[in-house]
Amino acid sequence: MSLDLKESMAETHSKFSDASNVAMGTYLLVAAILAMLGNSFVIEMFRRHRELLSPTTTLLISLAVADLGMAVFAMPFPSLSSFADGWLFEDAGC
Repeated sequence: MSLDLKESMAETHSKFSDASNVAMGTYLLVAAILAMLGNSFVIEMFRRHRELLSPTTTLLISLAVADLGMAVFAMPFPSLSSFADGWLFEDAGC
């Protein structure tokens, strides 16, 4: 292994214990799954019951879509990195 790679790996390792990393990764994974399920349920409910649509519920749908996007596209990255004891996605994923 080259010296640059060793230095790079040393910079990406977590400063927390292994147990803390597993706990944080598990928490983030569970939160992501619950967010996906809950927001999908809200979106599907308003899709099936269009008579409930109003300006207020349109805001709720918008928030559910935004939160679903965060749960799908943002939450898995830190969860996987917590399990791996360091950021896996280098500068491009930061």
